[in-house]
Amino acid sequence: TTWVEKSWEGILASQAAHYLVPGNAASRSELLYLAKNAIWELLQQLRAADIVAVTCEEKIIDVPFLGGHIGGFIDLKVTNQKGEIGLIDLKLGGLSYRREELMKGRHLQLAIYGHLVKSKYGKKAHCAYFIFSGGGKLLTRSNHFFPNAEMVFPKDGGPEDEWQECWSNFEKLWSIRRSQLDTG
Repeated sequence: TTWVEKSWEGILASQAAHYLVPGNAASRSELLYLAKNAIWELLQQLRAADIVAVTCEEKIIDVPFLGGHIGGFIDLKVTNQKGEIGLIDLKLGGLSYRREELMKGRHLQLAIYGHLVKSKYGKKAHCAYFIFSGGGKLLTRSNHFFPNAEMVFPKDGGPEDEWQECWSNFEKLWSIRRSQLDTG
């Protein structure tokens, strides 16, 4: 949390300058409190998962999928002592919404991340959302990689289906829509 305090003004200047406007001192202070608590929780989650390496904002582009190529930036890519890969999408809020996404298999951003990493590294990726609001909460569909995360039981599928079914459904829907467009 010391790093957060030392870096706070620079973070705000580059990512949320509106908090530096006069009259936003209370909001700025509240956000700092939230960030310190959430980052502490995230660190505890990473320790519990035996993380040995962290990459921020990894860019993966030009990955093939049935519709062409896809790419993106992964907020946090983490590697544990066993060499397994975990992916964390950072969100400021939306805890209930993200739980619902995971439960209903609609977590497309995580599925895209999973596909990108599997294509690039040839390894299954374990995906999670980290929600900053409320002191920080890590959500996942399986606690295999992140043992202390809140596991959101999927409506369909099992604990081994972290993102694969969502990706498969995306490709099926893409094919249907592409066919519709091609036929006018």
